[in-house]
This record gives sequence, structure tokens and C-alpha cells, in this order.
Amino acid sequence: MNVTVYLSVALGGAVGSVARFSLSRGLSFVWPGFPVGTLAVNLLGSFFIGILAVWAFDKNIIISPWREFFITGFLGGLTTFSTFAYENLVLLQTGRYRDLFLYLAGNLLLGFLLVMAGRFLGRM
Repeated sequence: MNVTVYLSVALGGAVGSVARFSLSRGLSFVWPGFPVGTLAVNLLGSFFIGILAVWAFDKNIIISPWREFFITGFLGGLTTFSTFAYENLVLLQTGRYRDLFLYLAGNLLLGFLLVMAGRFLGRM
């Protein structure tokens, strides 16, 4: 057991969680009632994991324990899949089907495309 790696994940997770909270709160005015903050952090996380995974695993630019700090810790704390799932349920239960579709498509399709874009940029 490498204590440094565990501490890196924990610290990265704390920083990522605070960043998620701040971004979500800061973006709440953009579209009241729509979880734009969660969408934004999931898209940012998708983009940056594309870049960081290339740098960490393909190019070996980011080594342990920084790899665990950024990818597992920070991005794990930043992105919010459980919150995403719950917010979809709320949109469904409240009959906001258009918003549900936009939110699902935004997170899934754009998130996937941003991972690809991040990998592309990371390889440059």
C-alpha cells in the first residue's frame, strides 16, 4: 500500500469536489431549474480526462502520484455521475421531457465527443 498515492487521491478528490460545488453554484443563474452546473462539470471532466489519460498513460508525462491526484482524485471529485442520475430522475418525474432529453444528450454525446477531443489534443 502506497500511502502517498492514497493521499494524492484524497487531496485531489477534495479539490475536485470544491471545484464542482463552486462551478455548479456559480452557473446556476444561467438556466434556472436546469442542472447546467452538473452538465458543465461532467463535460469539463470528460474533456480533461481525455487529455490527462494520454499524458499519463501514452506519453508518461504525468507520473504517480500526480496521475492519481488528477485523474482519480480531482476528476473523480469534479464529475458527478450520481448527481447526474438523480437529476435525470427529477426531470423525468416532473414531466420535463425536453430538458431530460437535452440533459442526457448533452452529458452523453457531448461528453463522449469531448473525451475524443481531449485525447486528440493530448496527443499533439
